[in-house]
Amino acid sequence: MIPVWVRLRRAGTPRPVLTHVVLPVLGAAADLYLLTRLDHTAVLLGSAWLVLIIACLGVLTRDFRREPPGLRLEAREQAASTAAPQ
Repeated sequence: MIPVWVRLRRAGTPRPVLTHVVLPVLGAAADLYLLTRLDHTAVLLGSAWLVLIIACLGVLTRDFRREPPGLRLEAREQAASTAAPQ
């Protein structure tokens, strides 16, 4: 949010400082505080999960040279609407 706020501010499109700067900074500070309070095992498992997800994304995007696949909810919604009794 902060880089977007800076870019829009430079372009002459002002955005509210509270929602684009203050709240994201407070959220990041709260996240960092909570991360420092986690057990060693939780940090290790979370890090392993992050590495696994980044590796899967690398495979899906062919070493990050392609766009990641999108989530297509329309097909699911159409299938659900046709299967629902009327």
